[in-house]
Amino acid sequence: MSDIKKSDKWMGRLGMLQSLIVIFAAYMLTGVLIDIQEDLNELAKESLCADSWFGCTEEEEKELNEFVDYMQEKVVVWQAAWGFGVIVGIYFFYASFRLTTGPDHWVPLRGVVSSKVPALNLSDRQFFIYTTVAVSLILFGIGYLETDTVNDLFDKIDEMSETETGEEDRDKSPTSSNGFVVGYCNTAFLFLILIIAYFGRDKPGSEESGTAENMLNLEGDSSDIGNDDSLELAITSEEKTDEE
Repeated sequence: MSDIKKSDKWMGRLGMLQSLIVIFAAYMLTGVLIDIQEDLNELAKESLCADSWFGCTEEEEKELNEFVDYMQEKVVVWQAAWGFGVIVGIYFFYASFRLTTGPDHWVPLRGVVSSKVPALNLSDRQFFIYTTVAVSLILFGIGYLETDTVNDLFDKIDEMSETETGEEDRDKSPTSSNGFVVGYCNTAFLFLILIIAYFGRDKPGSEESGTAENMLNLEGDSSDIGNDDSLELAITSEEKTDEE
């Protein structure tokens, strides 16, 4: 097993900590959305009001059921997005663990999903940095989905109540969504990782950067030694024939 740089070990350990934060945030938000979905299911059961004393008409009951179904559909999509965030966090943990331990011989998805998946010509550090960037982009995407979902729900509520509220008071900005908050945290972590990677890079003339050149030189020297030995053997054989 090749030696692992200290900077890579530190980046991997910090990455595992950051991935646990992402997993915890996604898991907690998924649990909150599950509770909201259960509340909506109870609301759907209580919406049968056509025959009650204080009830509503059949048309109003139908509209209410359609509204509850619409909200449930939106919440399920929202919940699925954060469930995917949990999977992303687990893969982020794998990339961090790979950087810390250095299993660069194992390529993800190759031989597991299909043998036709091409190998990634990336070092463990490059793979870790690209994974961190991808996680931030996915979190921002979840934030946009959250914003669209909440704004659509507000629009539906306004449509049901037949009232109009000001867009400034109603519309939610993507920058204040949960996805963007976690994405900001992961982006700040990315900048920290880039700083560590910059100061921990291989400098020209260092022992690590010159290892490959030294190996090539050693191979060249060994080949030269072999050539010299063969030349000496040839010369000695020629001298013996001349003496005879």
